[in-house]
Amino acid sequence: MSCPFGAGPSATIEVGHYFDGDANGLARRFAGSTFQSALLERVGYDYANAHLGLDFGSRRVVFYIHGGMSYIRADIHNFDSVVASKASSNGGNGSTEISVNQDPTVRAWFPSVKLGLIVYLW
Repeated sequence: MSCPFGAGPSATIEVGHYFDGDANGLARRFAGSTFQSALLERVGYDYANAHLGLDFGSRRVVFYIHGGMSYIRADIHNFDSVVASKASSNGGNGSTEISVNQDPTVRAWFPSVKLGLIVYLW
């Protein structure tokens, strides 16, 4: 049995969405057990990847290397409460007020690389 498209050049497009979830547990693994951030209480994002690459192998095992561009879009939830608490904790005299009317959105394009190994079991 051979690979569906054989070895050689390849192109991939991936699109996805990660639903909102609390990322504080993951952050505590790296920042310490007491770390907590309101910004990480609701983390979710949309993404897209477009890659060109080469596949090497035959029959049952294929190794691939792909490179291209990735796009990510995420809303920053609880930003207003974090900014307000930072402004008040800096010893202000109460004359400065900061308000955020909606969640800011972050959008980014960046280069990406993907290495992989596919093993066909049939």
